[in-house]
Amino acid sequence: MVLTATTRCSYPDHRLDMALATGLFTHIHVRVFGGDAGCTTHHRASWERWAAAYPGSLVYLGVVASPEQDANAYLPRKVLFSDVLSHIVEKPNYGGLMIWDRYYDKKTGYSAGKAL
Repeated sequence: MVLTATTRCSYPDHRLDMALATGLFTHIHVRVFGGDAGCTTHHRASWERWAAAYPGSLVYLGVVASPEQDANAYLPRKVLFSDVLSHIVEKPNYGGLMIWDRYYDKKTGYSAGKAL
């Protein structure tokens, strides 16, 4: 069974504290967008806090595919790879990327490597 949770970027996310404390969640998606104060510039640090807190879970980095969705949180692919992924991809509980959402991903080509 796979049980996932999508958290806000800031650690901890008090909306999910009790649920995550059960230890049942195998996948945690850290959403680094959506107006969460302090998360628009500290993507890597936020992911690392979540990963350290839940070493038994795969922790994903949730990003937006277009600045149209959240201009403050959008990470151009070059920045995403050089400043964030190059540091976390080798961590034992790095799960991957969660890209929001498919409409904008198709529109920009973000996951296909076309958006820079």
